[in-house]
Amino acid sequence: MTDSRTHPYVNFVIDHPWWTLALVALGWALMAPNVLQVRPSISYQDMLGKDHPKLIDYERIQREYTRDDNLLVLVEARGGDAFDAETLAAARTLTEKLWHTPFSIRVDSISNFQHSYARGDELVVTDLVPGPDNPGRTPAAIRAIALDEPLLLNRATNRAGNVVAASVSFAFPNKDAREKLDAYAYVMALTRQLEAAHPQLRAHVSGLIALDATVMAVSQRETGLFLLLVIAVVILLLALFMRAVIPVALSILVCLFSIVMALALAGLMGWKLTPFTAAVPLIILIIAVADCVHIVTSYLHQLGARNDKPTALRLALQHNLGPVAITSLTTAIGFLTLNFSASDAIHALGNEVAFGVMAAFVFSVSLLPAALRLLPAPRRTPPSIAGAAQQGARLARFVADYRRSILAAAALLIVGLGLSVARNEINDIVPHYFAQSLPWRQANDFAEREFGGAYTFSWSLDSGVGNGVSDPIFLAKAARFVAWLRAQPDVVHVNSITDTFRRLNKNMHGDKARFYRLPDDKTLAAQYLLLYEMSLPYGLDLNNQINLDKSSLRVQATFKTLSTKQILAMERKVADWLEANLHEADAVGSGVQLMFAHMMSKDVAAMVFGAMAGLVVISLCLILALRSWRIGLLSLAPNLVPALAAFGVWGLSVGQIGMGLAMVSGMTIGIIVDDTVHFLYKYLLARRQRRLPPRAAVEYAYAMVGPAIVFTTLVLVSGFLLMTVLAEFRVNSDMASMISIVLGFALLFDLLVLPALLLSVDTTGDTEPGSVSPQWA
Repeated sequence: MTDSRTHPYVNFVIDHPWWTLALVALGWALMAPNVLQVRPSISYQDMLGKDHPKLIDYERIQREYTRDDNLLVLVEARGGDAFDAETLAAARTLTEKLWHTPFSIRVDSISNFQHSYARGDELVVTDLVPGPDNPGRTPAAIRAIALDEPLLLNRATNRAGNVVAASVSFAFPNKDAREKLDAYAYVMALTRQLEAAHPQLRAHVSGLIALDATVMAVSQRETGLFLLLVIAVVILLLALFMRAVIPVALSILVCLFSIVMALALAGLMGWKLTPFTAAVPLIILIIAVADCVHIVTSYLHQLGARNDKPTALRLALQHNLGPVAITSLTTAIGFLTLNFSASDAIHALGNEVAFGVMAAFVFSVSLLPAALRLLPAPRRTPPSIAGAAQQGARLARFVADYRRSILAAAALLIVGLGLSVARNEINDIVPHYFAQSLPWRQANDFAEREFGGAYTFSWSLDSGVGNGVSDPIFLAKAARFVAWLRAQPDVVHVNSITDTFRRLNKNMHGDKARFYRLPDDKTLAAQYLLLYEMSLPYGLDLNNQINLDKSSLRVQATFKTLSTKQILAMERKVADWLEANLHEADAVGSGVQLMFAHMMSKDVAAMVFGAMAGLVVISLCLILALRSWRIGLLSLAPNLVPALAAFGVWGLSVGQIGMGLAMVSGMTIGIIVDDTVHFLYKYLLARRQRRLPPRAAVEYAYAMVGPAIVFTTLVLVSGFLLMTVLAEFRVNSDMASMISIVLGFALLFDLLVLPALLLSVDTTGDTEPGSVSPQWA
């Protein structure tokens, strides 16, 4: 299966280890400093890409009005009444302190809501909760006003009256993650002070800034503590398998060097550390171990065959150079299919891992054998490798004797689980990306329970002219839209300037209830608005509802928690209504969840297409590498079926496919090819070079790579399962869970189904006619 001569590269590495290490060190030293350029980011531009259409709509609304960047502080009265004197006083004090939050520009709360009323012919605008020096409104009166005011109910208080809220808006000058973390830390410290001073109160902090801070904390943990834990597990498994300190240490060094190279690429390209790319070091660590295991296993096997160290290394590298090269290439191709995603962050994830995998290949065939050449060899072969021949013979006999039963059982399994794939529903819920142990998730769930929902979407309605928001015709149409939104079953709150106009019209008519309606005169409406604005305190202007030239108004609606499909259906429903009733308003809708819903809906189809494209490329690579179209096509079965079976298991157990699983197909195709390639290379080596019959060739393949296949799968599954348990970002944990299931099925198919297929298809007693040996077998 190989040329009788040793490959020149192999001779160079083994004969010149110091030169090899010097070249590796030079290349690594030139690239590594770029790691320092990697910066954490939680911006939507870095996660979605600055040209994402929905991000453009979102930024347009953010420029027109007060930004949605906020922290929402929810104060719960454990006794059930948030409108008693002590709680209201505490809420007012908290509001005053929140104004001192770094980078804050506005604080809206139950206490400083600008309540307006008539006093004779005078319009009076005051804080809803008066200060201690002006106690003119009783708690009962405050409660009655709050529960009757549409701008407050389910926004600043809930219907039960046991929760009040304050929202802090921000303008970050540098749009830096650290600024958001500082603001979040300041508010969290205030809530702890509040709870210490008032044990009967409990505070929860939600909002987009809390979400961003949570994302950053999760990303840092997954690239720090979690990485150390996975390294510890990998070291333990390597030590149990190899029973030698030096190969274990060098394998870990290869993994760490590969991680640095991937992060250096990110720094060089300007890619940020996002929640998606936070998993890059973990993934590379888990995958890179496989290359080292195959080379070290072969090296120990050759030592056990009484070869001296240089010969053992030469044979180990010669026999594994080709398989490790093709498996690294196919793995990289699988991750490169993530470039079909609509997300720039997912592109970066795929590209960084692909580069890291190829770096691991380079280090495993240069740094690893060169260092092993210079360091002492292990004194004995580990039992797991020494007994491989006997185990391989037993397994080969079992497969040969029961190959029809194995293939029949596999066919039934494929059909049964294949039918279960249809049980999966492509859907996602953004808050559920995060573990329930996280404070933000707990606060978000609390807001959903008490206020009915936590999803906020905005629509900007443009009148087309300056001061057009005072036009009665435009206001009437906007009010119809507000009323229609409030009638939707999933809507829990709508915030609009139309309610303020109604209240002002009532105020200016002596607070008579029948005048709670929109003004019917544009000049009068403009005067009401001007009078109200002049009465507002600093920082509480109306830019959160109308733009600066008063040509547009914003309608904000809070929805119950919606899935991806429900969000997109809601968007279409609203767009249809606006087109039919308010088409001249040039309405623009946006929201954070809406952006991610669009990304998810596009990514599923794109990822499937990417996986198919990756499969075609990988298939061509296998056919060319194995120099046999028949064996190359045969190898597709154990590479396609595990993913199908895994999605069937997912359909039976979970049934929801989110963003994490959308990435799995292309990624796993590249990973699971590895064991198949190593097995087929050794099988064809036995058939073509050693002239062994099929059954003996299967025994040889089992003996040569069986332990390594089992162990690498164990390492991969252990690493990904640990990632499943530790990851607090569900996109990564779901991805790791599915990859673990796929790898489990892949091991079964590689050890049982693939040999059974080979024994059934390759029935000739000698080598395959007309075949040409791969160059590096």
